Amino acid sequence: MGVSANKKSPDFVSVNLPDAQAVLEKIQYQENMNEVIRLSLTSKSQRLAQPFELQEFELVLLLQRAIKAGILSPDFVKNLGAEFEI
Repeated sequence: MGVSANKKSPDFVSVNLPDAQAVLEKIQYQENMNEVIRLSLTSKSQRLAQPFELQEFELVLLLQRAIKAGILSPDFVKNLGAEFEI
């Protein structure tokens, strides 16, 4: 399983799965300056993004990459840590 991050702009991270690619990306809407986080899966046989399922270790890996790339904010990490005392 490979892991990658966008080298030009840290707006997304991905985890390569056996038959697909799981992606966590930050989307900023210009019209209202809102940011959202999108989770998607792109099948290698179909180029359509769709909801996806990950094993826990894959989700942890994806979140780690998103935090390191700055996609998930320090406030997100702080709030997560406070909520779960981690």
